[in-house]
Amino acid sequence: MLAIVGRNGAGKSTLARLLVGLLKPQSGQLTLFGKPASKWKVENLAGQIALVFQNPEHQFLTDSVYDEIAYSYMARGLDHQAEIRLGVEETLHMLDLESASKLHPFALSAGMKRRLGVATMLVGRPRVLLVDEPTYGQDKQMTQTLMALMEKIRLQGVSIVMITHDMRLVQEFAHRAVVMSDGHILYDGDPGGLFGADELLFSASLRPTLLQELLKSYETSGGCVRCSIRTTRDFLNTLSTQPLEGKYGSQ
Repeated sequence: MLAIVGRNGAGKSTLARLLVGLLKPQSGQLTLFGKPASKWKVENLAGQIALVFQNPEHQFLTDSVYDEIAYSYMARGLDHQAEIRLGVEETLHMLDLESASKLHPFALSAGMKRRLGVATMLVGRPRVLLVDEPTYGQDKQMTQTLMALMEKIRLQGVSIVMITHDMRLVQEFAHRAVVMSDGHILYDGDPGGLFGADELLFSASLRPTLLQELLKSYETSGGCVRCSIRTTRDFLNTLSTQPLEGKYGSQ
């Protein structure tokens, strides 16, 4: 699971649109799956890499959730009604959208819209799923639900690329982080190393999470290495085995 982060205007969404063929490179070289981007046709590329927009409404074309997913199957060349119905039912089940199948996409909650956007892109069984701001407008509970879905999809063999401003997602879920600024890559590596690079975070206008700030102080007191802790629960579990001393007192 790869997270691409950076300030507004850093080039994150432009990169996503380049990767799915919505934009063409004006200079330089772009290679996708071992082949120059100029050699890919958009319809062929759609079977390899898919993009869920920050506002999924921009991708909806029909009047019901069921029809939206069915349209995605038909757009990819499937015309046998029984196969389309089976595919739609499987997709609705996987994305927990069965109860909303007859609703208009615009009538869905923000979380369901996001799940429907993911559903329509998964129809083509891409190798890579790009999700622009996956938790935009979501509360904590829905964020956890959506990220659990992303992990489920990843375990099925689909690489997940998140474009996000939410450093908590990077902290808790990313296996690799890329920092962009003005169209350039400033960092590409382990998220733990990113959170330990104060000057880099500052130059990219990124703020460490509260947990990372706490861990920095904890390390100063001789605590565990930051990159081994992703969540508050991890930290509390660590405290139960590595009591704080000195200025923090003992526990």
